[in-house]
Amino acid sequence: MCPTCHTTLDQSNSPEAQRIEAFISSRIRAGDTKSEIKAKLVAQFGEAILAAPPRRGWDLLAWWLPIAGAAAGAIGLAFGAWRWTRGGPGSGLDEPSTTPLDPAIEQLLDEELARF
Repeated sequence: MCPTCHTTLDQSNSPEAQRIEAFISSRIRAGDTKSEIKAKLVAQFGEAILAAPPRRGWDLLAWWLPIAGAAAGAIGLAFGAWRWTRGGPGSGLDEPSTTPLDPAIEQLLDEELARF
């Protein structure tokens, strides 16, 4: 990450980002491994230089909360679909009403049905 504009190095045009990219290129040519380059950058700029949070301590929440949220949403959706197909209350599949219709409305309904 660029320490001045807080975007990834490939998106930043700041002089600081260009200096970091040149440093990374020179370290690759020197034969440093990816972890060695990261360690040098973290030592110089702190962990904010990394695009992804570390996978330890409270920073694990950044990795697990989206997964837990997606799983909870999927479970809620599955439960809702199961309840809807089972005909639970409010599903629209309740038993029909057994209260009789008003005789005038029933006669009007019979006349309308007879026309079809």
